[in-house]
Amino acid sequence: MMKTPKVTVYITNYNYRQYIEKAINSVLNQTYNNLEILIIDDGSSDGSNEIIEKYSNISNIKIIYQKNKGLIITNNIALRLAQGDYIMRLDADDYLDKNAIKLMVDEFNEDSELGLVFPNYFIVDENENIINVRVRIPSEVNNVKDNPAHGACTLIKTAYLRSIGGYDETFTCQDGYFLWINFFSKFKTKNIETPLFYYRRHNSNLTNNSERILKTRSHIISKFVKDNVNFIGNTLAIIPVRGPRFNTNSIALEYINKKETVLDLKIKEILKSEYISKIIVTTPDEDVMFFLKNRAYEKVEVLNRDPKLARLNSGLVDTVNHVLENINKLEFEAFITFSVRFPLLDVLYIDNAIKSMYLFGTDSVISVRQENNRYFRATENGLKPILDQIKFSKLEREDLYKYSGGMIATKLEYYKRELNFFGGKNGHVIIDEKSSYEIKKYSDLKLF
Repeated sequence: MMKTPKVTVYITNYNYRQYIEKAINSVLNQTYNNLEILIIDDGSSDGSNEIIEKYSNISNIKIIYQKNKGLIITNNIALRLAQGDYIMRLDADDYLDKNAIKLMVDEFNEDSELGLVFPNYFIVDENENIINVRVRIPSEVNNVKDNPAHGACTLIKTAYLRSIGGYDETFTCQDGYFLWINFFSKFKTKNIETPLFYYRRHNSNLTNNSERILKTRSHIISKFVKDNVNFIGNTLAIIPVRGPRFNTNSIALEYINKKETVLDLKIKEILKSEYISKIIVTTPDEDVMFFLKNRAYEKVEVLNRDPKLARLNSGLVDTVNHVLENINKLEFEAFITFSVRFPLLDVLYIDNAIKSMYLFGTDSVISVRQENNRYFRATENGLKPILDQIKFSKLEREDLYKYSGGMIATKLEYYKRELNFFGGKNGHVIIDEKSSYEIKKYSDLKLF
């Protein structure tokens, strides 16, 4: 007779008195019975213990009170205590569907090679009203692994998690991203397309601090690449600049302070990259050429561009082809095109894009921001929604990503074969709001 695997569910709580009872009960009401429940209170000061103590006499519940240590250290404490074959974290402000654990364990029972199973999930407000659903790409058809599982309510084979050393305590958040980066290349993963837990969105969520999250993700990628990726090739930076003689709205040579122009700011940030070995500024404008000659930036070369390539109807492919015809392509494995209109793009995301191409095995990586607005195009019968945004309910719409930050990283071998940036395996890097600031006109420059 097959042994029923034990599952350890640990509930992490920090000042979620108003929510924790719902979380605990959602585990106790599971249709899967072989459970070990750890309730870890991380130094709460809101009287959470009064709620937690109601469950102190239940045989399969163990309660741990500790001084505030933060999420990542708490994860490792749970991992050390866990006696289950599988382990899952549940945040005290979230809660499970009653069949969640059974359905995830069933996936492990069907495939002994699985190391991690993660479901789709509902997003709810403070009052448990469903406001959205997070839909993931099924693992068996997902060729680009740069969209991670959630850190919570993901069921993990305990022995596998211990084999990678648990969680890295040098990071203070994004345990799910760390787990994904360290798991997908070593172990098999599986997505369940049914929403199986409820993620509560409220003002106290850590995930409201988007800049901290995105930069932590970049640092996680950096550390993993340093330890696990053997080769990252030289990258060429290409900055097309029309210049004021060919574009009256050009802001490249506009000063943002007494010493620096917008173009200076862009070049200096790119030069911070540890992977970019050369910058080509391609322009037909003699003023831009003269300006850069006097600046004498190291690693920066100016390429005289045919004015025809600087026309507004000329595509980026034509400009890139012109640059590649005038360099030694053997020096580079990849190139990145940059728009000078995004001078605040952080070098962290530049390096992240380069490393992501090698880590996730993509042909290109673009900088994006998440976008949930609806867009329409004009037709003979008036405005029609674009893409698959046919439904007005936000709950039924998938997230969209908006090209932002003006960065496209592409492997040279792929580009030479396809003469295109997209069409192969296209990855993405989500940038913060500051990096996405675009200077389109002089009024934007004044605001900047």
